[in-house]
Amino acid sequence: MTHSFESCPELPAPPRRIAFFSIVALTLGIGLAYWVERPRGPVCQGTLMARTTYITSPADGVLAELLVEEGASIEMSQPLVRIVDDTLEQAVATKTREIDALEFQHRQALAAAELELAWRQRALDSEICEIQLQSATFLKEKYNFEMQQSMLNDILAGQELVMADNEGSFVSSLIVDGATKPSDRMATILEMELASNAAEVSSAQVEICDLRQKQLEQLRDALPAKVRRTEGVDVAEAILNRARAELDQLRAQQESLTVHSPSIGRVGVYQSRVGARISEGAPIVELLDDAHRYLLVNVPSTEIVSFPIDQKLVLIFPGNQHRSGKVTMIAPQAQHCSLLNKSTIQVHVEQVGKMWPNVPIGSQVEVQIDR
Repeated sequence: MTHSFESCPELPAPPRRIAFFSIVALTLGIGLAYWVERPRGPVCQGTLMARTTYITSPADGVLAELLVEEGASIEMSQPLVRIVDDTLEQAVATKTREIDALEFQHRQALAAAELELAWRQRALDSEICEIQLQSATFLKEKYNFEMQQSMLNDILAGQELVMADNEGSFVSSLIVDGATKPSDRMATILEMELASNAAEVSSAQVEICDLRQKQLEQLRDALPAKVRRTEGVDVAEAILNRARAELDQLRAQQESLTVHSPSIGRVGVYQSRVGARISEGAPIVELLDDAHRYLLVNVPSTEIVSFPIDQKLVLIFPGNQHRSGKVTMIAPQAQHCSLLNKSTIQVHVEQVGKMWPNVPIGSQVEVQIDR
């Protein structure tokens, strides 16, 4: 007897079974992915740091102005903040008013000196002119006496023709007889001696006039300095210059209250606001050196063997940005963390490879061992 069987259609799997297997597959996939991507070692948290320069107040005063905004880049020697000292400002204002008064007194002394100098110079110039006229008169008399002496000498020598000057009005010829009497010859000798003496006297008077003229000219040259001293110009100038030097010192102190950046970097958060009174040495702001950023990682002392010097690390910055670093320094002493009730050792991590992302200093960064 032969039996025939007809094929039955395959029934679909129940929905619950499909859902169960889907969940199982998804769980296994997630677990596998986690197993593949899980850190190969301890995971720690690090704090992004930067080499900082602390800016403090050079003196007591009021923070008057912030010259660079927080977070802005700054160059070396660039003005950063301006501090005002009320006492110093009052001293500058007082010294400025004092200088204004001294400048007025100086101008008055100069005007009086110029007036006195002009009057005295005119008197000296008049006297010098008179001396020059007298010298010219004495010089003319000297020449006349010398000519008379020469004429009388020619008479004594027996010359027949003698040129004589008749009071400067005209020149005439005098014919003298060669044969002169002894009495006339003696008279001529006496007249010649008198003419010689008169010529010497006139020459001396010319020299005296020249000497007096030189004295008056020297006095005229030295007159401006003497008049300035007499009228107090030099004293006024000395007092004014001393006051100006004191004002320059006060302004230099003002300038020293403008704090300049000692290095390049980025301006951190200001510790005081405009208008706040600050004391000498009080912190104002920190300058952050972006070119020298690093991580400080507190590693549990039980895991420190995983962080030897030059150990490469995987760093996960905010925004899931992956970068690299390496251990460059390990603290020689552990610190006890009361919050975690365990000891930690501070590890210094420097940048290697690709530039770290520009995130705020103080950001938390996940640190993993690079296997």
